[in-house]
Amino acid sequence: LARHFDATAALVAGDRKKARDLLLTIGKRQRLAPPEYPWIAQDAYLKLARLALADGRAAEAMGFVARVSDPDLPIELERSRAQLRIAALAQHGGALPQTLLAEAEAACERHPEDAQLFRELRALRCASGDLLGAAEAQSRVVQNAEAIALPREQETLCRDAAAALAAALQADNIDGAKKLQRMTQKLPGPAAGLLQGQILAHKGDFRGAVRAYGQTASPEGLDRIAELLRAHPGALESRELLAACPMQGIVLLIARELAHAGQNEPALRAARTAASMLAPTPTVCLVVAETLMQLGQSADSQRLAEQAVLRLLRNSRADEGPSQAPGTSPKLP
Repeated sequence: LARHFDATAALVAGDRKKARDLLLTIGKRQRLAPPEYPWIAQDAYLKLARLALADGRAAEAMGFVARVSDPDLPIELERSRAQLRIAALAQHGGALPQTLLAEAEAACERHPEDAQLFRELRALRCASGDLLGAAEAQSRVVQNAEAIALPREQETLCRDAAAALAAALQADNIDGAKKLQRMTQKLPGPAAGLLQGQILAHKGDFRGAVRAYGQTASPEGLDRIAELLRAHPGALESRELLAACPMQGIVLLIARELAHAGQNEPALRAARTAASMLAPTPTVCLVVAETLMQLGQSADSQRLAEQAVLRLLRNSRADEGPSQAPGTSPKLP
């Protein structure tokens, strides 16, 4: 038992060689297990397997896990054994993907509150191309994740759900898409509204889609509205756009819609208004440039487009700031 404490202390201190030597000694003396902790040898083998995995020695890790074959392990050790066996098999690459996936699913059923097992299941489903299943596994990770890891896991779920929803809509799987949207409803940020808008747009409900995007009150929602209107110009009237998305940026999209409809003077007024209200982000500059091009002012359009590209290049360098003051606006004729 003293060796076990010393091995744990060595692990905390980063002395992996000392920890490994002590754990190997404990494993060899299984018959001397103290009554206070009869599972000490099995615990040592699992710690050795974890060390081997961290060093990329999957075969060695599988050997240590195989020594922990007791059917009546405490739940904590049984869960660790399941985690390590699946991780070692995945790293080793010797198991059939279907076999490994089935084992991971069975382990998750036995331990439905273990975030690490669901992380392994998500990775396996991603590798097999099961995007919906990967998002489902990630949603369970979010439910069980440690507080410090929760923001990162939520971001992963947003990405997984978005990718899976795009694939579901491409296959016209509306039920699957709705299921994915429900997974994101409790997440912070605009994810749920964005996915809802995608579903409505796919069904041809452009007004509903714009409302869903607008209710997110986010730059991402505004970008989605811009994409929808670019693909379906004239789908909504100006008043409908303002009602659906009460954001300053919607004025910019209204200007573009008016330009598409040939209403030059109102379009130019709306573009000037938007340019005076909004920061000169690349998106703003590009949409203003597109509007000016529609109005026949190609020189000003090209200048703004070039400004947008320059800002994109500058924004890619964290150590460089924009040459234009943050509060200034694109200059329109």
